[in-house]
Amino acid sequence: MKHNKVPRAAIVALVIVIIVVAMALTTKYQPTGPGAPTQSVSGQGLDPQTWAQQNYDSKVVPAINTKAQPWGQLITAIQANEDAAGKQYGAIEQGSNFYAFATTITGTLATSTYFGELAIQSPDTPTGVTVGFQVGPAVTGSALRDASGLLDFGMFINQTAYQQAADALNNMVKTEVLASFDSASAVGKSYTITGAFSWDGSGHVTITPVSITAAS
Repeated sequence: MKHNKVPRAAIVALVIVIIVVAMALTTKYQPTGPGAPTQSVSGQGLDPQTWAQQNYDSKVVPAINTKAQPWGQLITAIQANEDAAGKQYGAIEQGSNFYAFATTITGTLATSTYFGELAIQSPDTPTGVTVGFQVGPAVTGSALRDASGLLDFGMFINQTAYQQAADALNNMVKTEVLASFDSASAVGKSYTITGAFSWDGSGHVTITPVSITAAS
């Protein structure tokens, strides 16, 4: 029996067609113009930098302010029952061991043994706990991202982009809050700080601030 050979050119053409069709089916088109979405998309998820810039002032800061619990009440609840306090006042990301909380604290600022922080001396702080807030130059952690409750891993293409979202929000803190704050001249004075922190059980709390206001 004689077998007909398929020409090599026909095979190549077929492969090219299959590739083009596959690309068309898997490519996500982002519309432009007045009706386009306000969130930039990278691959299959939000672009971290764009999301932070578009939503820090309008969504993240209001969320932290709304969720912020008075420091004395919050730390007392955490010490009494960390898990119950976390479920009532905090948020925890899938795979994380630590709850993130939003709080407001008033106290006298002091130098801290922790690099990049100022200590907050508040009468509401229980024995065995110390508290401070980040003043830079580096602002680290994911407390602001997590405590806001606005983002989750599934909104981003991968873990790297999800972490970049936390970093982008921290960078917004540097420009929107800390750039105009003189940490050296603030020592010894009373301030009210609102922000977010992750409770790791160490006894030291580091707040990432969204507002720093001189107390009257």
